[in-house]
Amino acid sequence: MSSVYTGQVQGVCVLTGEGGATPTAFCRAVTSGTLTVDFNAIRKVGAGGQLHARKGTSTITLEITCVGIKPADLQLWFPATAGVQVASFPKFRVECVDGRLWDLEDGQPGTVSIDIGDGQDAEMEMTVSATFALATPGTAVAPTAIYNDDLGYTRNEVTFEIGGSPVGALSFSLSNDNGATLHNPMDGKDADEKTFPDGVVITTQNVSLTLATSEAMLLGDDDGAFQDEFTAADVVIDCDNGTDQMTITCTDMVAQGSVNMPIEAEGIVAFASELAPGDGDLFGRVTLAGGA
Repeated sequence: MSSVYTGQVQGVCVLTGEGGATPTAFCRAVTSGTLTVDFNAIRKVGAGGQLHARKGTSTITLEITCVGIKPADLQLWFPATAGVQVASFPKFRVECVDGRLWDLEDGQPGTVSIDIGDGQDAEMEMTVSATFALATPGTAVAPTAIYNDDLGYTRNEVTFEIGGSPVGALSFSLSNDNGATLHNPMDGKDADEKTFPDGVVITTQNVSLTLATSEAMLLGDDDGAFQDEFTAADVVIDCDNGTDQMTITCTDMVAQGSVNMPIEAEGIVAFASELAPGDGDLFGRVTLAGGA
């Protein structure tokens, strides 16, 4: 039979230690993901029925949805200082046991989303992406992807507050986009290295928090909606399952976009709002603390 891969023989982990050779847990579980290589192929149709085709520069992107990422690891997607790269960003390993593995190196964080939906079975999920400048394929001879023992957080283990008070949060999504971009100057490359860029840099931060609440968020005068300026407030998301703990703090957030107040005939009315960092530094506005 030809090679077949199911979820039971796939894995994702980070590589740490000297030379980045030690497989280390990144999360409790990877529920879905995609490893994408865009070859940026060159294809040009020419006169006389000619086709010119060559390989361009590879864009290597890993996106995974997980539960149980440690706060210190998740913080990498919310840089605390200005800069073109996040220091000590780890290598990742993606593998199919007894098939292929890929070690992804020289990467930088791309997008992140921390979400809890409105279902009674909802728990905190994190979707992260990263772009890498190098991928080394090999043969996986034994399972090496490992996972931690964090429990994760259900909606019953999360306290969501704005300005020190609960707002009846029903669901939320906290996201950031670091604008991870290939850096590929024309400085010359050796043979067998031409498909890879020189590196990856981050170019921005774009923090956004969307949420649905049972309270009429941002519509009253006390909320600053109809005052001359926004009233900034800290958002604190405290997670505690009795074993693990994580606190997410979003500093000086203000209204962004519009506020949605539906008019309902039945059921619970959910007020949709979007918040973003107010006036101040672009970086360091989201911090994560805690651990097992």
